[in-house]
Amino acid sequence: MTATRDAVSLRAAALSILAGREPDWTRLGRCSAATWQVFFRTERCALALKTRLTAAGCTVPERARAEIERAATRELQRILSARGQLLHIGRLAAAHAIPAIVLKGGVAALTSAAPVDLHDVDVLVRPPYGPASADMVSRVRNLLARLKS
Repeated sequence: MTATRDAVSLRAAALSILAGREPDWTRLGRCSAATWQVFFRTERCALALKTRLTAAGCTVPERARAEIERAATRELQRILSARGQLLHIGRLAAAHAIPAIVLKGGVAALTSAAPVDLHDVDVLVRPPYGPASADMVSRVRNLLARLKS
């Protein structure tokens, strides 16, 4: 099986799992770790898959289970980080009286009970507040850098 065919098979299996059906694990178990990783970086659905598989009590081959678990952990870390950053930006905006609007997925990340994996967050401010909001974003980045070290 080629890497492309493997990735397409993984996508079809993910859709099947999320629709409540059990996939054919014989082919999926042979996918390389690199293929699983590329698939999860592209589709960002590991947490949803893990949740669905656990709820359904599906038996998952160890290799696939380990890749799903690794990717789900990364997704959850991104989700929690995005929520934290949005809340911090909100507190800073309020403290400096900067009217800001969180757009698109950022709203879902803050309000949805389900985890929302974001690639980025869009925050809209009026032009006069641009420099101050850029300073806020810089502070959040610096805080995150300190936390990571």
